Amino acid sequence: MMISVDDVLREAAGSLDYAADALEAPAGSHMRSVSRDLKAARATVAAMGAALESIVAMECWGASAEAMRLLAAVAINQAKGEE
Repeated sequence: MMISVDDVLREAAGSLDYAADALEAPAGSHMRSVSRDLKAARATVAAMGAALESIVAMECWGASAEAMRLLAAVAINQAKGEE
C-alpha cells in the first residue's frame, strides 16, 4: 500500500510541531517556519488533488479539452503562487 503525500506532509508537520513545542521554540524560529511551510505544502497538494479530481469528473461529463486545460492551468498557477 502506498502512503499518500498528504499523509506524509501531515505527519511531518505534526512531528515538527511537537518537537518545536517540546523544545519551546519561539514563534519566529526556523522550526516554526518550516512547520508553516509544510502546512502550506499540504494545502497546495490538496488543492492540486482536488483540481485533478475535477478534471477527471469534467472528462466524464464530456467537457471540452479547453475547459480541462483551463482548470489545470489555474491550479498550476495557484500552486506556483501566481494567482
